[in-house]
Amino acid sequence: MRLRVLDANAHFSCGSCTKCCDQPWGTLIESDKAAALEHHNFSAYPQLAGRKYYTRPHGTPEGYFVLAKGDGTRCLFLDRDGLCIIHKEMGPEAKPHGCLKFPFLVARLPQDDRVSVDFGCPAVQSDDGKLLAEQADDIAAVIPLSRRPADTTALVPLDPEVQLTQAEADALFERLEATFADAAEGDIWERFADALTVLVGTRRYKKAAGDEDNGDALIHALRSGARLPDQPQRPDTYGFAHPAAAPSPARMLFAATLFRDTCPADAPIQLSLWKRLTLMPKLMSLARLNGAYASRLLGCNLNIGQVLQHEVDPQIDPAGTALLLRYYRTRLWQRYLCGTRMSIASGLHQHIHDLNAIIFVARARAQQEHKERLDLELIRYGLNRVEFLLANQPRLFDEDRMIAWLKAQMESPAVAIQSLRLMSLRQAPAPVEAAPAEATC
Repeated sequence: MRLRVLDANAHFSCGSCTKCCDQPWGTLIESDKAAALEHHNFSAYPQLAGRKYYTRPHGTPEGYFVLAKGDGTRCLFLDRDGLCIIHKEMGPEAKPHGCLKFPFLVARLPQDDRVSVDFGCPAVQSDDGKLLAEQADDIAAVIPLSRRPADTTALVPLDPEVQLTQAEADALFERLEATFADAAEGDIWERFADALTVLVGTRRYKKAAGDEDNGDALIHALRSGARLPDQPQRPDTYGFAHPAAAPSPARMLFAATLFRDTCPADAPIQLSLWKRLTLMPKLMSLARLNGAYASRLLGCNLNIGQVLQHEVDPQIDPAGTALLLRYYRTRLWQRYLCGTRMSIASGLHQHIHDLNAIIFVARARAQQEHKERLDLELIRYGLNRVEFLLANQPRLFDEDRMIAWLKAQMESPAVAIQSLRLMSLRQAPAPVEAAPAEATC
C-alpha cells in the first residue's frame, strides 16, 4: 500500500507575509480557473480595472495560463491588505493549485510520497507554526497520493554504474542526514565534503562486493556511523583564490544553476530544443564569473566579479549555518532532488550548487548593504530567492532535458569537490616561510 509520509520535524503556519505572492516567477493557473476569473465581478478592486488577468507566454504547459503581475513582481491579485483577491471573492478553491498547496512539497518515491516544506517561506525558515502531522487532512486535500502502486523492489541509482536497494538507499540517506546534524563537526562546506566521501565509500564497497553481499553488511556499516572500509579522507574545502580561474566544469554547472536568474520575467517556462541548443554561448559567458547581467533574484543589474571581490568573514553566522543545516537535512530526508529525478550522486552535487547560489545571492546583498559577514538575515534572503526561483523550478538538469556533457559532470564526485570550493568562503592559510638559519662560526 502506498503511503503519504509527513516530515515529522517540519512546522508551518501562514504568517501572511506575502513573500510567496511577490516573486519574479510566473504563477500557473489552470485554464478553467482562469476562465472563471473573466466571469467574476471585480469592480470593487480598481487596480484590476482594464487589466488582463492572465497571459499565455510561449512554452506555457497545455491547459494552463500565467497570472499577470501588478506592481513590480507582485501578483496582480495580491490586495493592498496583503490578502488574495481571488480567495476573498471566490473562495480558496478558485486559487491556482500551486498557491493552494504552498509551501508543501512532495517527493514521489517508488514506495511512498514524502511531504515536507518549501524553505523559501519565512515561516518555514523560522520553524514557526503547527507540525505537518497536525495538518494531515489539509495536506491530503491539496496533495493527493500518487496513483502509482508502491514498488518495494525498485532500485535507486547511486551513480550511472551502481544501484542500491531501497533498504541500502535508506541507510545511506540516514547517514547523510546525520552528517548535517547540529552536533556534527565542521562547517557547511566540510559537511558536504564528508557526505561526498560517504558516497565514494559506498560506491567502492558495492563495486568490490559485487553480487556476494546481500546488502546487510553495507546497511550495518552505514548505520554504524563508522568509516566505510575504503572511504576516502575528507578533501580540503578551501575556496579558490580566484573563482573565475576554477575548473570550467564547476563554473559551467554553477552557471546552469544560476541561469534562470538571467531570464526575463516572461521567459518561457519550458525551453524548446532549439532554445536549449542556443543556451551554450550564454552559459559560457555566465560561467566566466566576471560579467554583468540583470538579476531577477535581486531586482537589479549585478556584476558577478564585483560580488566575488566583496570580502566577507570566512565563517557564516551560527544562526545562518543552523538554518542551512536544517534545510539540507530536510531535503535529504525527503530524497529531493536525490533519488527522484536523478541519481543520488548527481542530486547531492545539485544541492552543492544550490548552496553556491544561496551564498552568491547573500554575498551580493552583503555588497549592497556594505556588510562584512553573512548573517542570518542574508542567509534567509539568499535561501528565499534560490528556493523560490531556482531550487524548485524546472532547470537544465532535469533528466529529460539534460545536456549530455553537463549530466556527465554532475555525476562526478571529483567535479563536485571543485563545485564545493567554488563559493567557499574559507581561504587556504598562507604557507609559513622557514626562518633563516643562524650564522655559525
